[in-house]
Amino acid sequence: MKRAVRLLVLILSVFCLATPFCSSETISLLSDARPKEQRNKGEIDFEVFRQISTGMSKDEVLKLAGNPAEDNPCAAGSRCINRWVYYYGDSWIVEVLFDKSWHVIAVNSSRSN
Repeated sequence: MKRAVRLLVLILSVFCLATPFCSSETISLLSDARPKEQRNKGEIDFEVFRQISTGMSKDEVLKLAGNPAEDNPCAAGSRCINRWVYYYGDSWIVEVLFDKSWHVIAVNSSRSN
């Protein structure tokens, strides 16, 4: 059994190396691999979007994603939620919601029309 698994891993590795899909050039084409400094304000790539998660602080999100395209401060009332908006790809909108203490409570994504 171990021999079969090793053979399968070897075959898959050779296949991956032999196909252009596994090359780093192709993978960089699938995501916007431009450095943060070269992106527009509020523009992130998929990898950055994927890393934003609940519990992160405001500073952690800023360090990872940079300034948001839209910053909607806390609305008056008992439930205070701060909302930041980022964009990635051609038509994706990312909404990052923060609680009163500026920790991420939700990350939502949707396609724009």
